[in-house]
Amino acid sequence: MNYKRGVVALIAAWIVIFGFEFVWHGILMKSAYMETASLWRPEADFNSHFWVLMCGHAVVAFAFTGLYISKVGLQSAATGLGYGIVIGILCAGGL
Repeated sequence: MNYKRGVVALIAAWIVIFGFEFVWHGILMKSAYMETASLWRPEADFNSHFWVLMCGHAVVAFAFTGLYISKVGLQSAATGLGYGIVIGILCAGGL
């Protein structure tokens, strides 16, 4: 098991997760959130808890990469892409 590659994959996964969440919630869904702004926390309160969001993204990235490193034997881009698609379907099922 190559731990250096695992750490690089963990960082890359965290960046991708954070980037996707920013685009989805910060840009695409912003108008929907603005319509229901009275139901949400004030922005200052949200910003004070932003570190919790970052830790949550790190936990998801760790689980995603850790499961791949420990359980998937083949190390290729095609295998990684297939794994990502399966995990994406799994996550989308909970919506």
